[in-house]
Amino acid sequence: MKWEIDNFYNFPYIFGDLQSKVFYDMYLEKGQEFVDKYDGFLANDGKGNLCDILRTFDIDINNPKFWDNTYKIIGDMIDI
Repeated sequence: MKWEIDNFYNFPYIFGDLQSKVFYDMYLEKGQEFVDKYDGFLANDGKGNLCDILRTFDIDINNPKFWDNTYKIIGDMIDI
């Protein structure tokens, strides 16, 4: 498949959706500890490199395991 420029338009929305699901999962697991880190994320979001900012959550978007976890979260949402 040849990628057209329009295919990349949706990337920020898809990434944001997956990121929000990962963040929600982390919130359920860590509670207030996550909230404290998230406040820092909101203060720094847009001021630096996304990879560096997400590392404060121990998230490495260059690691395929991160993406596997997002698929698991989505899979858990599907009622089979």
